[in-house]
Amino acid sequence: MMYYAYFEQENGCDYTIACGKRLDKLKATNLSEAQEEVQKLLLENYYPGSEMEVIRVTIIESITVLKLNVDEIYENMKTAKQKQKEEEIRAKELADLERLKKKYEK
Repeated sequence: MMYYAYFEQENGCDYTIACGKRLDKLKATNLSEAQEEVQKLLLENYYPGSEMEVIRVTIIESITVLKLNVDEIYENMKTAKQKQKEEEIRAKELADLERLKKKYEK
């Protein structure tokens, strides 16, 4: 099992996604160790009254972690967008061809 601690501050900010939120991978190998590690992190980094004080910590137990190949996903998106664009151009050209045929085949 892998364990993560999700820290949340009371007030976020207006300039970034998930401001005031942080997900840390823990070294713990069981839930009890995870709780102890989080308590240690709170004392060291998120102490009360500090700028880093948090209102909530959630421990997440994970069995599976799936890393996605973002480059491949973006490339597939780019290819699909290009294909759609080419199909739109072809459809417009075929419509123009039909229009011109009608116009000049009288």
